[in-house]
Amino acid sequence: MKNFIYSRKKVAICLLGISIVCISFCKLNVEESKYMQIPVKLVSQFSTLSKNYRYDANKAFKIQDGLPVNFVKDASVDYTDYIQKSLDKHRKVLFPNFPMLINAKGLTISSNSILIFDKNSKIKLAPNDQGQYEMIRIHDVENVTLYNANVEGDKYKHIGNNGEWGMGISIRGAKNIKLYNSIAKNCWGDGIYLGITEKSSNNVNVKINNTLLDNNRRNGMSIIAAENLWVTNLVVANTHGTPPMAGIDIEPDANTDVIKNLNFDRITSFNNTTHGFLFALNNLAGTIPHNDVTIKLNKFKAIYGDLGISFKLGQSNKEGKIMGLIEVNQPQFQNLKRFPFLSYEENSDNPFVVKIKTNSIDFEKANESFRGAKNIGITK
Repeated sequence: MKNFIYSRKKVAICLLGISIVCISFCKLNVEESKYMQIPVKLVSQFSTLSKNYRYDANKAFKIQDGLPVNFVKDASVDYTDYIQKSLDKHRKVLFPNFPMLINAKGLTISSNSILIFDKNSKIKLAPNDQGQYEMIRIHDVENVTLYNANVEGDKYKHIGNNGEWGMGISIRGAKNIKLYNSIAKNCWGDGIYLGITEKSSNNVNVKINNTLLDNNRRNGMSIIAAENLWVTNLVVANTHGTPPMAGIDIEPDANTDVIKNLNFDRITSFNNTTHGFLFALNNLAGTIPHNDVTIKLNKFKAIYGDLGISFKLGQSNKEGKIMGLIEVNQPQFQNLKRFPFLSYEENSDNPFVVKIKTNSIDFEKANESFRGAKNIGITK
């Protein structure tokens, strides 16, 4: 009888284990089913390294020389502390031509640093339970350049469900930052994040060129605060996991944040769940005036996904108005589930102005999706 009871317990434990495995497997399959392979023509450019790095690479300290004896090349051993020591001692470093594992502490970059990634260089994040992390942390510093940065988060292996702030490349309170030919994928939060710190409420003079953001959980790129930002030739794809699930999301948190002179050229959104590009500026409204908010979006493409470009520019009943101009020039839309444009403010008289120039959409349907917002104009 005891053996029978023991056997039943073993069977129950086995069935429970099988159930857990099945649930996890099904969840993974659901996540993977949201993913769509990016067309080769959109990503082929990212297989070629930025050529600007060669001069600096010849003079850079090789991080490989700072690793322990008998180091591995398969990203199976955590080398966070070794890498950080190299970054602390040397302002110009070259990452080895193989992937390396880091933990949720991430890597902190100093002012006047140049980081160069080789062809097969990559930083992979070990699975963790942290709701917030920054794989590469560029906070309260200036004059930092990244060549060919390649980071991969723990989206599919994250332990638990807490938080949504796991960032690939985090830029906060920084000045004169340049990213060339970067890749950020599978992050628990955003691929690239531009935010604030306790010391600074802005990022100034940031250039992001030739970038791929793929399969991140919250947004491909979030912009909380920035002045003089240039983002050129970016592909952002497959954002899925937790709202707002946008390709690019400009969304200040408070009236104290700064959004000024943001420039986007040749941005492609591919299969981002909800928004291709989201202008959510309503939190800027308040006692501090924002009279010169300027954003330009040129040659934007939205392919697959729900919405192309969405606007939330400030409710008319909020204290203080946001004034400025968004210019959208020649956007293109393919295979969207809902609208090319959507305004979240019905019949708003907000003084903020949006000018859209396009030859590629149905004007009647576009105007319907604006829901009577008086501040949005669309012309050929």
